[in-house]
Amino acid sequence: MAIKYRNTERQIQEAQKRISALQEEMAETLGEQYDPALPSALRQSSARKPLPASLPRETRVIRPEEECCPACGGELSPLGCDVSEQLELISSAFKVIETQRPKLACYRCDHIVQAPVPSKPIARSYAGAGLLAHVVTGKYADHLPLYRQSEIYRRQGVELSRATLGRWTGAVAELLEPLYDVLRQYVLMPGKVHADDIPVPVQEIVRIPNPDSPAVGLRP
Repeated sequence: MAIKYRNTERQIQEAQKRISALQEEMAETLGEQYDPALPSALRQSSARKPLPASLPRETRVIRPEEECCPACGGELSPLGCDVSEQLELISSAFKVIETQRPKLACYRCDHIVQAPVPSKPIARSYAGAGLLAHVVTGKYADHLPLYRQSEIYRRQGVELSRATLGRWTGAVAELLEPLYDVLRQYVLMPGKVHADDIPVPVQEIVRIPNPDSPAVGLRP
């Protein structure tokens, strides 16, 4: 009985050594991606992908507080550098662009010279092209209603009512009407147009005989 127990204990010790060796080998291969304390489902099976080189980067250098060796007081010399990266999101910020147009006068003939007013996307409006593009993209591409955008801008310190955003959206639609006409001609150019007749449930089923109204989309 004692011999059988010793054999079992020796087999357990050998198995533990093999497991430790495998863990060390995986740690050397995968680096920080492998953590034996995590469940296998939470571990990443491949190495971490590098962050895109096209992203803007901000370098922060953290230097040691010691100017001399804390052990012997000797002079410290550079010895390499450890570099780590952290991905951060910088939220959009409002900016006021003030346009100044100085006036120049001729004292001989009283003629006044001044640069013309730069063109604006919407006449008599302080909305810039970037702000208008942000509002329209948020509404139609990101499905962000205007009232939610108004609340977001209020948290950033700028009061833009839902009515104002609505007027801006309508004005942008008028500006993009020539582009719409070109796209429509492109869709109709092949002479054959495919339409998707997909039934979509609607809320007002009393007024509509067919409660499933089709959602039509055209494409060449």
